Order: sequence, then C-alpha cells, then structure tokens
Amino acid sequence: MTEEKKKSYFVGIVLSVLFTGLGHIYIGKYLTGIIIGAIVTLIIYVIELGVFSYDTISHLASNVFLILFVLAVTIHCAVKISKKNYLPQKWYYYLLFIVITKGAHILIPDNYDIMDTNSMNMAPTLLPGHTIFTEYKFETKDLKHGDIVVIKYPEDTSKLFIERIIGLPGDVIEIKNKRVFVNGQENTLTPLSKNKMDQIPKKLIIDYDFFHEKNGNQNPIVMHHKKSFLPPSAQYEAKRVPENHYFVLGDNRDNSRDSRFFGHVSNENIHAKLKFIYWPIKKINRSIEPKSVNKEDSREALEKACDGGDNHGCNSLGFLESKSGNLKKARALYQKACDGNFYEGCHNIGVLEGESRNVKRARSLYQKACDGKYYNSCHNLGLLEVQSGNTTQAKSLYIKACDNNVYDACNNLGVLEKKDGNIDKARKLNKKSCDGNNYSGCHNASTLEYKHGSKDRAKILAEKACDGNHYASCNNLGALEKKSGNIDKAKKLYKKACDGNYYEGCFSLGIFAYKTKKLVRAKELWQKPCKSNHLKSCHNIAYLEEQSGNLTKAREIYKKSCDGKYYKSCKDLGFLEKKSGNINKAKNYFRSLCNNNLHIGCNPLGKIEEKAGNIKIAKKLFTQACDKLCLCGDLALLELKLGNKEVSRQLNNKTCEK
Repeated sequence: MTEEKKKSYFVGIVLSVLFTGLGHIYIGKYLTGIIIGAIVTLIIYVIELGVFSYDTISHLASNVFLILFVLAVTIHCAVKISKKNYLPQKWYYYLLFIVITKGAHILIPDNYDIMDTNSMNMAPTLLPGHTIFTEYKFETKDLKHGDIVVIKYPEDTSKLFIERIIGLPGDVIEIKNKRVFVNGQENTLTPLSKNKMDQIPKKLIIDYDFFHEKNGNQNPIVMHHKKSFLPPSAQYEAKRVPENHYFVLGDNRDNSRDSRFFGHVSNENIHAKLKFIYWPIKKINRSIEPKSVNKEDSREALEKACDGGDNHGCNSLGFLESKSGNLKKARALYQKACDGNFYEGCHNIGVLEGESRNVKRARSLYQKACDGKYYNSCHNLGLLEVQSGNTTQAKSLYIKACDNNVYDACNNLGVLEKKDGNIDKARKLNKKSCDGNNYSGCHNASTLEYKHGSKDRAKILAEKACDGNHYASCNNLGALEKKSGNIDKAKKLYKKACDGNYYEGCFSLGIFAYKTKKLVRAKELWQKPCKSNHLKSCHNIAYLEEQSGNLTKAREIYKKSCDGKYYKSCKDLGFLEKKSGNINKAKNYFRSLCNNNLHIGCNPLGKIEEKAGNIKIAKKLFTQACDKLCLCGDLALLELKLGNKEVSRQLNNKTCEK
C-alpha cells in the first residue's frame, strides 16, 4: 500500500503567492482554487482599469484589499496542509489552472478605460472630480447627435477634452445669440423644471441659468451665464461640417473651449466615447456637487494658453486674478486680451475702472467693446449716460444692447420709457427682459400689470421672478396671497424674501407674529433687518421695548430710526419724552417735524402749547395740521371749547369728507 506523501508548507505558500489559487490546486481543492484564481484575476483587471482610482485613498485601499486577500488565501492553504496529508497531483492540473486564469484575463475586453474630469467644460453634466467609463475602440460612423466624446485637443493632441457632439459630417451648424441651429432647425431650449433644479449644485445656480437642449433624440442639460452679455462664442456663422469631421460643444456654453474656437474635429482626433458616469455612484445622467476642483491646474493651463496668444485664456486668467483680489494682475491680463480685440477683456477692465471711479477710462473701454459688438458694454455705457443725465444717448445704447438680447438693457430701457409715460413700450420691454429670464424685468412687468388692473397676469410674472430668486417679487407675491386670504402661502413667500435678505419680507413676517401675540418671535424677525437699517423694523422693536418698560432701550432705537429719517419714530420719540416729563425735548422733536413741512408733529406740539395756555399758538399749529394733512379733530375740539360750535361742526365734516 502506497504511503501518502505530506505536502510541503513552503511549496503551498510559494504557489499561493505566485499564482493565487494554485496552492489549493496543489492540495487537490480544484473548484476552490479556480474560484480564487478567477476572483484575483477580476480584482487585478479592475485595478488596472482604474475603477477604484477616483482618489488616492480608494486606489490605495483597493491594492491593500488585494494583498490581504492573497495573504488570507495563503494562510488558508497552509492551514489545510497542516491538517491533512494529500496525494501528489498530476502536472497537467497546474497547467490547466494557469491556462484558465490567464486565458480569462485575455478574454476580458480591453477597449474600455476610466477617466477623471478636471474642468468645468461639460458642467453641469460633468464636474471636476467626476469619473467616467469610456469606450475607445468603436466606429465613429455610429456616433449620434448628443453623444459625449473624448477628443484629442486639435491644437495639442497630447491633451484630452470632453465634448458633446452637435454636428455630424454634412450638417450645417449656426449659432445665433447662444441658440444652436442644425440644418436650419433650432435645438430648442426649455428652462429646467423646479424638481430638476434640485439636482444642480447650489454654487452654480447663483450665476447660471439651466436649460434642456433638444439635440437629436437627447435632451441634455446645458447652462448659460446669467449675465445678459453675448460673448463672441454666442455667435457662429453657418458652416457645413466636412466629411469625416464633427462639430462639438461643451455643455457650459459660456465657458467652454470647443469647435467655436478650434474648429471641426476629425475622426482621428475622436479618442473615446462616454459609456456612463462611474463616479460619484449616485450620479446617473445628472449633476451633483463636485468633491474638489484643482485650481492650480486650471491656472497653469490658462497661463500657457495666454502666453501662447490665446486672448480668451488671458481674459479667463484675469478673471481668476480678480476673484483672488489681485486687481493689478487682472488689469494687465484683461488689457492683453483687449489689445488682441477680445472685447470681453475690454469690458472687464472697464468694470474695474468704473469701480475705481475712473469713469473717463471706463467709458473709453466700454465704447471700444460696444463698437466690437460686445453688447453688454453698450448696456454699461448706457448706465454711465443715465448717471450723466444723457437719457437720449442712454436709450440709444440700451436699444442697441436690447436688440442683441442683453436683457438688463431691455429692463432699464423699460424703466426709462415708464418715466417718460410710455407705458405700452415699457410693458413690451419688461416682457422681453422677462422672457430672457431677467427677473428684474419680470418684477417690473408684474408691477405695471398690477397697477393697470391685470392682477392675474401680475401674479404669474411675480411667480416667475420669485422662482428666479428675485426676492422683492416674493414679497409682493406674499402680499397678494395675504389679500386673497392665503395666509400660509403668504408666510412662505415672506420667509423666502426674508431669507434672501429682502427685509420687507422679515418685517411682514414679524407683523404676523405680533398679531398672534408672539412678541419674542416678532422681535427676532425685526432684529435682522434693523441691523441693516431697515428703519420700520427698528421702529417696531423700539415700540416693543417701550411697551415692556425698557424706556432707555426704546429711546435709543427710536433715535436711530429718527436719525435715519423715519419720521414716525421721531414722533413717537417725542411722545416718549413727553411721557417721561421731558417737555422741552418733546417739543423739539415735534417742532422739527412740523417746521420741515412734515406736519405730523404739529398736532402733538399744539396740544403741549394748549396745555401751557398758549391758545393762539396751539390754534395755529392745529390749523396747519388740518390744512396739510386733513387732521382737523384737535382744531375742531379747540373751536368747540372756544364756543365756536358751527366752525367745529364744519371742521368735523371736513375731516369726514377727506
């Protein structure tokens, strides 16, 4: 009988380390060995592909996991050897294992790759920190409108850019005022719905408007800067896409380097096609907040572009310097862009000069940019003309800008037309501004409609403006809901206005709290606007302090409000001083109101004089209040005391008539 030969620890461990799973084949555990070999093969493939390379920690963790798995398998094999003697295995078992595991690795497709995004070119679809799964062996003839591709940058093929296919070979592409036309048909823009906006990073919502753009059978989300200017990239004259070439755009339309700048992309420069967004896991065809943005890499790329004569790069770099507070550097970079007839640079340096009160220099730069068809500068030039009192010239500049869809200009032109009494013109201009998502235009249009009796239309416009975070409209909408008895809706709208630092909203919420006896809450709501010199709120806080017996505090807050020319506070401060026995101080407050054509101080001052026996002075003060404010009650009472019953009756009737 043949004696069983015990397996060697050393051989089992070496085989498990060199070919994980082979140690188990060595001891006769064939199925276990093959399964272990398949798992290790898959892990190695996934690591090579870069699936766990979206950051340093995850990459390190995946390698540590592989090492621990191999170690666990090795220990398991050694334990098995220690417990039992095993018969020798035939050499072809080992060969078969190696062929199966290595063959599986060969059979796994190698036409896929993992890539990290590091720019805002395709925002909001792709953001810095996102990782995408791409296919780089495919037929370019299968590309469709709307597909996302990785291209080799035509000006430096060592760089890879991510873009969206807009035009296929033979298509005629044209861009008018940021709107894309393919073969004469517009890729229609539809504003993003409220629930979709929840998927957009809040940092982007502040500066951008978002739209679904019809692109073939797809409706991707694109974004346009809220500034109403039309940069050079907003226009592209009609051109046919050559054979074997493609026209591409980034989804971040006002900040994308694409075919508008470097031309059509050839088949050879289509590097890969996006299959899906791999990381973050919960981002499937939608946008979430990026984990990080490598600003230094962006700056380095812009510096290289600017040094290479790219005026767009100089302008963008100037913007970064401006945001960092390096205004001297920003000016120099904007100037370089402007000297190269990149008119957005002229505009930006004009803005800096305007902020420095160098109006003459700003005017010159705006004029150059306006002449170069950078229409936002025409608008800013119009603002300068308004400040100088040249409304005719301002109108001309606003018209030029408005005709080219600078919606701020349409709104401001509407304001001027309203002042001139041209209400129909103002309505049309406000509507155009509103249609272009200029929410000040919607607000102004709403105000006009309300004043002219179209309350339903006014409400619709106010809702649009409020949805666009124009907080004055939220407040006005709250007032409309309050009048309609929809108190809960009114409160929500006032709260939104208040949260957006439109203090009338806080004031109105405070009134609700006060009326329901929630005095502490009312005071809290009025504190925030009072600190920002919303004097009505200060006045109400002073009143609460007075009612609570805190006269020193009340006096202090009334005075702040009075000094800010909220005259109701001056009047109440006078009453407070009178109540405290400070008659001379009270008289001074009332007299200042009465003598400055405000008249609201005349009656209380008259009562002090009457009490002091100065009937003639009192009568004169009461008469002044009656003539100017139709507050004739005190005068009527005095006449009655003097025995003039008929005069008293006539004065009472006058009050009623008024």
